[in-house]
Amino acid sequence: MEESSSDHLPSIAAHAESISLKIREIAEGVRPVAFSHVTEAAQAFLVAAIAGEISRTLWVLCPSVRSQESLYETLLNWQPNALFLPEAEFAAVENIL
Repeated sequence: MEESSSDHLPSIAAHAESISLKIREIAEGVRPVAFSHVTEAAQAFLVAAIAGEISRTLWVLCPSVRSQESLYETLLNWQPNALFLPEAEFAAVENIL
């Protein structure tokens, strides 16, 4: 199967000046690195662009389970090896904690 040009879109986006500056900050260990004005629909694409450029584990925190599931499902289009850590079930182990 031949790769389509759309397979390279996250890499192309990662080299845009505003994104590449943030990726360099991540690589240099600057914390926190924040992106502003990223619509919800573009968040998974941005995560894929960043993940394709850095060689370490990238954790993405979401404000809700719904947004986490949505981001993950969309991210799979760009990063099929992405992992999903579901919300912890604390009620079942509440007494242990």
